[in-house]
Amino acid sequence: MMNYMPFKKFFKNISYRLFLEEWKLDSHKFSFASEVDKKNIILKNMHLLLRFHQFNDDDFITQMNIIRLLSAELYYASNSELDADTQLNLRERILDLINTLNLVVMNENLECKVIKEFDFSEEQIKKYFSYNKIYSMIASIFASPFIEEQHYYSYYEYAYYLAMYLNLHYFSNIENINPDINVFIVKLNTQFNMINAIQTIAPVDFNVFVLKTNKWINTIKYKKLNKENK
Repeated sequence: MMNYMPFKKFFKNISYRLFLEEWKLDSHKFSFASEVDKKNIILKNMHLLLRFHQFNDDDFITQMNIIRLLSAELYYASNSELDADTQLNLRERILDLINTLNLVVMNENLECKVIKEFDFSEEQIKKYFSYNKIYSMIASIFASPFIEEQHYYSYYEYAYYLAMYLNLHYFSNIENINPDINVFIVKLNTQFNMINAIQTIAPVDFNVFVLKTNKWINTIKYKKLNKENK
């Protein structure tokens, strides 16, 4: 029996492809670039928060498409699989989109705050802790629908730490064991900060976010390259 994609999901996938074409980006490269994009927990949790506030997520489809695009960029960046020209083109398009939507982009480097107590080498920092620009843009776009909310900054923190947690998870999972336990400790600290942020935003329902995130992470098929071997 043939399995049919739900209409709303089908529509959103078509919308994303049209979005990529409109902004002259390779639809093959940036559509479903990874397992992360197929089951993007950042978008799922954004959808939950929009629903809690009784916002219509269709009003924020462009923001969601930008997050999908940034998720693909994060996937490629952490694998060193994005050539310089594509990287430059992608960053220019994203900045154009942000300017067109008049979105506020915060640049606070939470990644730097998390690792400041650890003595990582320059090589380790380059491999594991050099993604602030992508994290901050994901977080800014994620937080944009909630800019008038009392805890707006917590939305930024939550999305930033969630993106960082997901990325670090690849570098400290059982199929890609990192010999430095401090990378794993940073991941745990990142998770702790993420939980604190969502508890501030949704004190009643924060357990739902934690459980859904952990459940989804446990189903990820690790397709990333082992960066240790590069």
